[in-house]
Amino acid sequence: MDETVWRSVGGGTIRGRAGTRGRLIALSEGPTGGGYLICDWCGTGTLLMPRSAKTHTHLLRGTECTGPLRRRSLAHPYETDLLALDFDHLAMPLAAGTANWYSLLYAMLEGAAEKLELSRDDIGGTLYARPGNRIGLVMFDAVPGGAGSVLRVARALDGVVEAAYARVSTCDCGEETSCYGCLRSFRNQTHHEDLSRAAALDVLSPLTAAGGLVESRP
Repeated sequence: MDETVWRSVGGGTIRGRAGTRGRLIALSEGPTGGGYLICDWCGTGTLLMPRSAKTHTHLLRGTECTGPLRRRSLAHPYETDLLALDFDHLAMPLAAGTANWYSLLYAMLEGAAEKLELSRDDIGGTLYARPGNRIGLVMFDAVPGGAGSVLRVARALDGVVEAAYARVSTCDCGEETSCYGCLRSFRNQTHHEDLSRAAALDVLSPLTAAGGLVESRP
């Protein structure tokens, strides 16, 4: 695991940890976020609905099945390349909330794809909980096993931050919102209401001001 520290002129610090063969678990809870109903007897699955039928069709036999349907989430573990980014309190706005974190995440992903000429579908990201009720970002290769894409992001984070800032500062949509030209995509549609250019700029503007990020190794 390679560790690097980037410091802004304003005093903010970003700590990055990048490595290969990190372990991720892809979790699906359905389009409503409520999970699925899976039959204990035949394995039939359906979306969780306010009113569910008492019987269903057997998955293999095609006959009526009265097995119990239990609420489940579907998960799939796999290994890939990971980049974890931790922002200290000087690198984030004092009142940073969900909109800031998600807007920053997707600005960084779009900036990385543009700066390093990566396919946007080849990299993904998520938020993760850190000790002390803090939040961090994880960027990962969407290809199982990894392809080295986020390792390149780690080596060029200063340029990625600049590209992310350029993307959200020059879009034609209103700063209080976002569009498919800056932060939105099909993959993050569940977070569209949280995404805004202003929320991303609140974080990125101080990091790119007066010389931007300077890399140092602990």
